[in-house]
Amino acid sequence: LEKIYSEREYKSLWRDGEHIYLFYNNLAEADLEGLNFEDYHGEEIDRLLSAGDLDEDEAAGLDLLLSDAFLTYARHLYYGKLDPRELNEFWGVKKEEKDLASLLKNTIENGNFEEVFEDLKPNHQVSRDLKTSLAEFEELKEEKGDTKKIPEGELINPGDKDARIPAIAKRLNTLQVQVDTSAVDSTYSEALVEAIKEFQQSKSIQTDGIIGNSTISELNKSPQDRYKQ
Repeated sequence: LEKIYSEREYKSLWRDGEHIYLFYNNLAEADLEGLNFEDYHGEEIDRLLSAGDLDEDEAAGLDLLLSDAFLTYARHLYYGKLDPRELNEFWGVKKEEKDLASLLKNTIENGNFEEVFEDLKPNHQVSRDLKTSLAEFEELKEEKGDTKKIPEGELINPGDKDARIPAIAKRLNTLQVQVDTSAVDSTYSEALVEAIKEFQQSKSIQTDGIIGNSTISELNKSPQDRYKQ
């Protein structure tokens, strides 16, 4: 930021009100990308844009916040929010460097924010699938379902009797794994074993039909938990 503003003698970058709102509208969709609007001064920018007439200090502050938000958001979209090399020293995927300072100045001038951000986003099937799931859980997380936690405890093997079985069967139905709960009692039946295996496989945990605490933990995750995940 210091370099960008010093090169232009500390004059404002964001002079076109329409371009400011084009950027803001794109930034407001950060959550759809698995990022957090708040990480890009979202609430403070929102407050300043809603305030109407700004004094000189507030206008200068807004200019800096917008520029910093652009650079940070663009970097997160393109490089990722975490540096994979810090997580694993053997990370070997290289990415072409982006001149984000030039990108900022050119985009502010042209107002093509949507096009620029779309180009920065990862174009990978796994990423696209994750975004699709994120949108689905965005809808589901507001639904009020059964939020009572199923207690952890001893392993439940096929054929065992356990007081948690009815709650487990009901939760599977809530999670769209179909189980006929009309005849469910405390016995871990063959039909329920198959449903548990289906659930375990969908969550990439050991598909053995044995209900341990890892399976209970997955059953207890709400749509809100999944959305955050």
